[in-house]
Amino acid sequence: MSGSAVVCISGAGKISGNLNGGTVIYNGSTASDPINLGNLGGGTLRIRSSVTLNNLTAINSGSTLIVENNAKLTVSSIDVNGTLIVDRAVLYVNNALGINSNGGVCFNNGIVDVSQFRSNDQTNSSKVISASAKGCYVVRNGFNNFNQSLTNTSNVSICLPGNTAPNNTGSATLNYSCAGGGGCYAALPVRLVSFQAQSVGEGVRLDWTTSMEKDFDYFQVERGTDATSFEAISPQIKSLGGQEDNRKYSWTDVDAKNGTFYYRLKQVDLDKSVIYSKIVGVTFDGENKGVLITPNPFSNELSITLNSPIRGNYIIELYSTSGQLHATAVGEKTGTVTTQTLTTNTLPAGFYFANIRLGDQYFVRKVIKP
Repeated sequence: MSGSAVVCISGAGKISGNLNGGTVIYNGSTASDPINLGNLGGGTLRIRSSVTLNNLTAINSGSTLIVENNAKLTVSSIDVNGTLIVDRAVLYVNNALGINSNGGVCFNNGIVDVSQFRSNDQTNSSKVISASAKGCYVVRNGFNNFNQSLTNTSNVSICLPGNTAPNNTGSATLNYSCAGGGGCYAALPVRLVSFQAQSVGEGVRLDWTTSMEKDFDYFQVERGTDATSFEAISPQIKSLGGQEDNRKYSWTDVDAKNGTFYYRLKQVDLDKSVIYSKIVGVTFDGENKGVLITPNPFSNELSITLNSPIRGNYIIELYSTSGQLHATAVGEKTGTVTTQTLTTNTLPAGFYFANIRLGDQYFVRKVIKP
């Protein structure tokens, strides 16, 4: 690949070859080594689902690796000579991480968990490891001294295995003896466990859960129609940081009725720094041919067919226009086509919304029982 080419991989898709330019977006299964690139010679690799790539060993100069969308990328060891971005995600390195030459790491509420952090050999570069938002390194075993300052911001935290800090950590915030990376997770203001959207008759309800909130101020729901441009549609939703265990939030967009809508959460800390959640989408009516519902109108049964390369767990829910849940089904989609049948003989006549969630994809169909 080269130039401006873009390849998107989902389901059980695999790819091998040389990435010298362009962009590969991986949002597939959790199978080991579905991408056989060895190292990135150029271009951009975006990882959007949890996956293991044992053969990925280097990010070369001029190339970018982005781990995002709550994914977890596991590698054996890796040298960063280009750009590594960890955006609301985790990069787990079984062995050693090295940052060399012009290499740099940028965080957006991300975590890099490594066994051994090698010296960064940046003798010919003034570029340091920076952060666009908060980020954290878990170091399980060793942390060598650096030739250059590790970071110029206190937003980067380092979870050290012992009480001795290496030289040249720069402005990093140091946390000692935080076994298991607990101190690293505590250093981030919000850990978003889930973010989901579904139609509930009166609109689209957004539900999200956090497992940790530290120095956090508020959320705000943003909506777009093209997954690129967003605008705020909710008031500021204040932190529930005083509660124990997981915090649950919900807000309904009553203006979403027809078409495709994309949502994300704006997350604002007390120091006014901002990060964004992953993007979720809801499609109304018959815009997407990947979902077929028959018959419509229906009587005793309603069959939902999922026809797409996406695999994973699905949830089907049937709501009345008043928002009452009347029927539900769950299952696992292991092939290209899956059909699920709902028994509907006892339902009263009227209009209903069939909500289908497959992974991070959401579909809504309007059906009727005469």
